[in-house]
Amino acid sequence: MKCKFCEKTEKHLIKDFNNWTLYLHKSQYYLGRCKLALKRHIEDITETTQEERNELFNLLKKIRKVIIDLFGADHFNYYSAGNISPHVHMHVIPRYNHEVEFEGHRFKDENWGRPHSFYPREIKYSEELLSKIKQKILEKL
Repeated sequence: MKCKFCEKTEKHLIKDFNNWTLYLHKSQYYLGRCKLALKRHIEDITETTQEERNELFNLLKKIRKVIIDLFGADHFNYYSAGNISPHVHMHVIPRYNHEVEFEGHRFKDENWGRPHSFYPREIKYSEELLSKIKQKILEKL
């Protein structure tokens, strides 16, 4: 099976770190949603080194603060399954109990208080909007 993280075909790279790479998720239904992917290929998070785990948690704290500062997120879901991409990565999913406007777009978390996975996947976001969100996050990192 081909790995989009190893083959560097995953789009929307925000920033490389020592052991992890931060990407913007293509769906911004949850404004600021990102993915952190381990730079080396392993399929189970329990196989990460202490250094990788330390950096992961430091980055999660940093990204959380950036998203709160930029967009006013109220809560976060963290998700790592590896079902579709069997490469260690973590989704950072900001949750909002209020509507947020960014670059003329309105974002409303209709799933507040429920699992994040039930969002309308048919909504598409322009490359221009994704680029602006990435840039704002990068500026704050």
